Amino acid sequence: MNGCIVLFGITRGKAKECSESLNDCILQQLRKANIKYKIYLHSFEVSHVNSSRSKENKIKVKDLKDWQLFNPNFFSSDNQNEFDLNIDFNKFIKGKTDAWNTGHENTKNLIRQLFSLQKSFNLIKGNFDFVFFSRLDLLYKDNKGLIESIEDVVKNPKTNMLYTPTWNRSGGLNDRIAICNHEVAKAYSDRINYLIDILTSIKVIHSEQLLLKLSNFNKFENKYFPFYAARIRADGRIEKN
Repeated sequence: MNGCIVLFGITRGKAKECSESLNDCILQQLRKANIKYKIYLHSFEVSHVNSSRSKENKIKVKDLKDWQLFNPNFFSSDNQNEFDLNIDFNKFIKGKTDAWNTGHENTKNLIRQLFSLQKSFNLIKGNFDFVFFSRLDLLYKDNKGLIESIEDVVKNPKTNMLYTPTWNRSGGLNDRIAICNHEVAKAYSDRINYLIDILTSIKVIHSEQLLLKLSNFNKFENKYFPFYAARIRADGRIEKN
């Protein structure tokens, strides 16, 4: 059984903690089950983390290359400031309701995340039995249902299953972690283009609800795993969901 681990987003300067939890809870379990994998990673490098919603105010990130602690087999990175200069955020936010009431700050973060997700998946050459997606800023707490979910995906290659967490679905599907086959992964990782396609038909851009729309559009079979991971903030605070 061969899989790939696709990591994306930003580390918030907490790659040491997050890479260790990923290894302890997820990667070690794969190795114990004799599951081979390669790690693919894209990260935006951010010198200061700003997020009014999470109360992160210009928190300095000491090491912009700390994503290397994940030891990816294949990787790329971009300076977030340079990325922002080359994207038209107005295309996504003009005339849209702000789902988080943060002056579209979180909408912009979602757009960055979706581009990072796409960039990471596009590093892959060839096909794999399964794909495990994860944000870079997660602290894994356990691995309940991990192997069972992977085995279900691999044993049923013609069934387009999308496994996501049972928690934090916010009226849609949790978009922080996913397990699926390679075909489902193509659509999952190309969510930014799906968003562009439906942009004129929606009034609000919401991360979890967008993923559910994508799943319904592609007629994926939604399934869920219980293992949990918490977001860690740039100041060290750990989110409860």
